[in-house]
Amino acid sequence: MDASFSMALLLAILSVSHAVSPSIVKGEFGASVTLPCDGSAFRGTPEAQLDVLWRTSDGRKVAHYSRRVHSVDVGFQGRVTFPTARIRQGDFSINISSVTFRDEDLYECVWNKGPNEKGLNDVRLYVLEPPIPNHLSVPVGDPVTLPCYGHINKETPKESFVQWKRDELVLKHSSDEVTYGPKYEGRASVSSERIQKGNFSLSLSVTGLCDSGVYQCSTDLNPNASWVVLELKDFGNFTPVSLDLGMPFSLSLPQEPVKVIFSKEGAFPEVPLCSVDTGDFKCEPKYKSRMERESNTLTLLNMTLDDVGTYTVIHSRNCVINRMCRVIIKNSNNDQNLLFLKIFIPIVVLGVACIILGVFMHM
Repeated sequence: MDASFSMALLLAILSVSHAVSPSIVKGEFGASVTLPCDGSAFRGTPEAQLDVLWRTSDGRKVAHYSRRVHSVDVGFQGRVTFPTARIRQGDFSINISSVTFRDEDLYECVWNKGPNEKGLNDVRLYVLEPPIPNHLSVPVGDPVTLPCYGHINKETPKESFVQWKRDELVLKHSSDEVTYGPKYEGRASVSSERIQKGNFSLSLSVTGLCDSGVYQCSTDLNPNASWVVLELKDFGNFTPVSLDLGMPFSLSLPQEPVKVIFSKEGAFPEVPLCSVDTGDFKCEPKYKSRMERESNTLTLLNMTLDDVGTYTVIHSRNCVINRMCRVIIKNSNNDQNLLFLKIFIPIVVLGVACIILGVFMHM
């Protein structure tokens, strides 16, 4: 076996060994990672001769330092740091911030000076899904984002598909086409830009009373990507209203179809009162004789102590709150009792004082 053949065989073995044993780096979606590369053999090289290249296994440039000039590929701009000071010291590692599933790849660090480049290190980057809560609780009316992450086809990221369901369709996003469930149009959204990075999270700009439940996320690569339970807490943004017994209570209504519900303690569950839909006005039998509607105003007549509680106007289709009033009834009997005490107590005190004074005068 001649020397040239032995050298070629050794290089082949080293090449295979290098290819099958890259460094392993794992990072959470959205986190920062460091891809290591030891360039200590080139420490002391004049800065004008430093030439280090990072690229992916398919030849796409990630970052390049050559002749005191830094350059970063479009897909990594603003996310890759490759400090000159560290390069001078022989540390050719790079940092990638806000990693996404599109960043998952095999990276190569090479010394790029001269006609024959020298491979220094291969790094296999794995991007992990961040921890996803299985239960979210927000006040009714607040916005919420339901998380969902997953791998995508990096060759065709714009064709990634995502669907959200809660018994029925919430939203379906396919390429540039978006389909909404009837209860969610105008308030549900996913970001096309984030989808191409593997972030399929659903945002609701406002939550309604009927939105509690289990939401399921599915993608083209994972039909059971994730699920999350959404729980709606009591709505605290109400208008206080104080009325006398027997007084009427009025609520203004929006133009679109609405329902009015009542809660005794201002908490779930609610009791339906009336519904208004394109001129059709219906109330529960218990309230029918006491309800009047004039234009966009609904009035409950002859308020009693049983009517103390919270009145909520919601959209009929999606249960989004339009307004809420918490009514307090002023009890006239209590007012009379208070007035009596205010008059009676001073009289009693004055009488006692007179008796004591009389006793002292006869001593």
